[in-house]
Amino acid sequence: MSFQDKILENIQKYNMLPSGTSVLVGVSGGADSMCLLHFLWNIKDFLSVRIYGAHFNHKLRGEESDGDQQFLADWCKNAGIPLFVGSDDIKKAASIMGKGIEETARELRYDFFQQTARDNLIDFIATAHNADDNLETVLFRLCRGTGLAGLCGIPPKRDNIIRPLLSVTRSEIEDYLKKNNIPYRTDSSNLSDDYSRNLIRHHITPVMRKINKEVSSLTYSMTEQLRSDNAYMEDLAHVFFKENFKDGRIPVSSLLSAPRSVSSRALRSILGSGLSHNHIEKVFELCKNSSPSAVLNLPGVSVRREYGFLAVGQPEHLTFSPVELNTDGETVLDEIGVRIYCEKNVFNGTIHKSFTSFLFKTENVCGKILVRPRVLGDKIVLSEKSGTKSLKKLFIERKIPAHTRDAIPVFADELGPIAIAGIGSSVRVRPEIGDSVLNVIIEEI
Repeated sequence: MSFQDKILENIQKYNMLPSGTSVLVGVSGGADSMCLLHFLWNIKDFLSVRIYGAHFNHKLRGEESDGDQQFLADWCKNAGIPLFVGSDDIKKAASIMGKGIEETARELRYDFFQQTARDNLIDFIATAHNADDNLETVLFRLCRGTGLAGLCGIPPKRDNIIRPLLSVTRSEIEDYLKKNNIPYRTDSSNLSDDYSRNLIRHHITPVMRKINKEVSSLTYSMTEQLRSDNAYMEDLAHVFFKENFKDGRIPVSSLLSAPRSVSSRALRSILGSGLSHNHIEKVFELCKNSSPSAVLNLPGVSVRREYGFLAVGQPEHLTFSPVELNTDGETVLDEIGVRIYCEKNVFNGTIHKSFTSFLFKTENVCGKILVRPRVLGDKIVLSEKSGTKSLKKLFIERKIPAHTRDAIPVFADELGPIAIAGIGSSVRVRPEIGDSVLNVIIEEI
């Protein structure tokens, strides 16, 4: 089957682009996205669809990132393709959001795509994921631990996101670009092994292709089959859920007698899809527990035995007693299972990527530091851009469940909060290179 036929078959199979619709093509300037934009633009009349381009500048590679934006602006202008452009300082945003660079970049990029589509009444968003990306995703999830849903790989279509190139390989894409004399940019960050996906791409998949050069295409076929099997079991679980879950309770006997692949999926529907395999196993252990009133607290939800039923409700409210921070050693918060280490140092410019570790500029700390739950009226300035915010607003913005908010350690001196575990530290105590600092490390016991 030809390159074009593979893509058209994928588009038709998943009804990606019905006649008369419009699509926003996410384009970075790299080989895959340039192929997708060129291909869809060339067949837009055949499909009777409208095509737009969208580029998000992450500003992570300085002049190289700006060069990508200019390259696309020039190319799309010459081709007559409408292009929407957005940008953000990802490093700064990641620091404010308390997330990793990759996660922040993806989140803000998709936010831009979705907002652009809404503002311009565009029906779909197309991304340039291909069969090689799908293989790498499956391998990445295997390395981290996954179930059947994870092995289903990248979905060809989810909500308004479509992936027309998912059935073709990177090699086929490069051949298409060469034959059609289409220029593209190479992201220098893709050449390093600093990211897990690059390690897989550079060192694992080449070995797999020596065993079978068609491994990417075969993996795509496998994930299609697994998605079908998984969807069938999800349907069975949905029926089981509707038949058995009444008034916040489900019979223990029903959970234990149903096939585990069905009952475990039903439990995720009841308790939340974010629970791990181990969490679900603990629920089954609770079902077998001889105590008629045993309780299991899980992230965001509580499960308790009520004789022959499992009842679902909010976990107990957690909090802890305020304690003065030991700035020369260890402070333990037994009630919430947290240990805090402190050591004095000189700031060398290294920034911590997570908010389980803080650096306080010693001379800007006013008096003793107290580790305590939030109190009414607490406010903090995490960045000049966001300004002063109440802790209540920060917790709401980050969607932190209300019953867990009083269990989040707040570090406060005599002037007020200087840091919030998992969220960030105050501008007031952030150091510059050479400043004396207090290094605070938070660990779960």
